[in-house]
Amino acid sequence: MVVSASPWSSEKAEMNILEINEKLLPQLTENKQQFRNMNGRLPGQPAEQI
Repeated sequence: MVVSASPWSSEKAEMNILEINEKLLPQLTENKQQFRNMNGRLPGQPAEQI
């Protein structure tokens, strides 16, 4: 069965993606900082670039 995507569904999907990105970006930033902090505590381990 073939379902054609209407412009409305595409627009709605794009908004959902933007909303998800807005919610996840602060979490990503925080997790990167936590990783850097944890990585800096490990003796003898080089710090990775993220």
